[in-house]
Amino acid sequence: MRRFGLLVLVLVLIFNWHRIGTRQAGYGDLGQARGMVTNIVKKKKITNYYMGKVLAVDFSGKDRGVHIGDRLCLYGKSRDLNNFIIKDFDYGRYLRSRGIDTYIEVSILDISGRSGLYYRIGSLKDYCIGANKFMYKAYGDILNSIVLGYRGDLDKDVVYTFRDAGVSHVMSISGLHISILVGIFLVLVGRINKLDRLGLLFVGLIFYNILVGGGPSITRSIGLSVLGALAYFVDRRLDPINILALIASIMVYLNPYIIYNISFQLSFLAVLSIVIYSKYLRKYIYFNFLNTCLAANILTFPMVVYNFKTFSMVGLIGNILVLPFIGLIVFLDMISLLLYGISLDLALLVAYINEAILRPLYYYLEKLANYGVYNMEVRSMNPLLLLAYYIGVLGLAIFLEIYYIKVNKTD
Repeated sequence: MRRFGLLVLVLVLIFNWHRIGTRQAGYGDLGQARGMVTNIVKKKKITNYYMGKVLAVDFSGKDRGVHIGDRLCLYGKSRDLNNFIIKDFDYGRYLRSRGIDTYIEVSILDISGRSGLYYRIGSLKDYCIGANKFMYKAYGDILNSIVLGYRGDLDKDVVYTFRDAGVSHVMSISGLHISILVGIFLVLVGRINKLDRLGLLFVGLIFYNILVGGGPSITRSIGLSVLGALAYFVDRRLDPINILALIASIMVYLNPYIIYNISFQLSFLAVLSIVIYSKYLRKYIYFNFLNTCLAANILTFPMVVYNFKTFSMVGLIGNILVLPFIGLIVFLDMISLLLYGISLDLALLVAYINEAILRPLYYYLEKLANYGVYNMEVRSMNPLLLLAYYIGVLGLAIFLEIYYIKVNKTD
């Protein structure tokens, strides 16, 4: 069967449906959790400690001296994720979609040990964050968000600028960043025609996943990159839709709630859309990045409107402006970070070149964002309309596939 991956995905979705809805302790019950800190997110006086499937939230505003890699023993009030609603938003289901099944508001926190590997990775992340702030000054926080996924010190005006310009996705670690890293790897190492190079790519991507805190989109991208590299290594052509469906099947099996995660939905829809439609758009659009932007939006656009009740009027222009430069910006930032501990003068020189690219780019994004404030808002979107759209565009894809097969046979 040509599309066996899609069949596997459908079966996994059906099989896992009954797993949704398990119960846990009610709010107010005293909870206890132990685990190793894999990521820390600070927002004003609130600190979130991620420990595997546990999210511990500290509202005290205190600096408890916790670092990534520390092993914690926590006590506090737990929340029932099946009944955790904040302003009509099902926050409990959102947490479950991110792999969290325990939520605790911290009262008592004890550090019981430390994992050397994770602690070193966390220290490296702190080192890179500080280096970017020193070398790039006002633009350091932007690069920390783009390259390291750290948004703790990012100014709200910067967030609004990227959002209103329709390019907020470059501020979140996603498939775009993994593609850039794989591209840099291929430039530095060459083709993946040896087993040690394949292993080095895999280890490097896993390391980066730990460094930035992971997520559905980056997990999907790593899976696609590794399988694509493996296919090239064994000299076999793999069907991208099958591979995409199999990766989705594994992720849904491991966490059935992930189907509610908007990042999961958009990342898979974007790749699927590019795979299906870019080959047809290429016949009329000769610029690859423009072709990719248009193709990705065919399946993601209605999902964005349905979930966020708005869409950017200038998003296409913003992506055309940013995408040709974002790979170079990430590459130069990584080079400057590598040089920072070797030669400060060379690191500052590379940072100066990178800032010369980033400064005018951000300037034009601000100008574009001024028009983006007039983004169109949609009060509500009927799910049936969303379904009809997807049936229509997928039906069009099937028609085009059959049409071009007949044309090629005729030729």
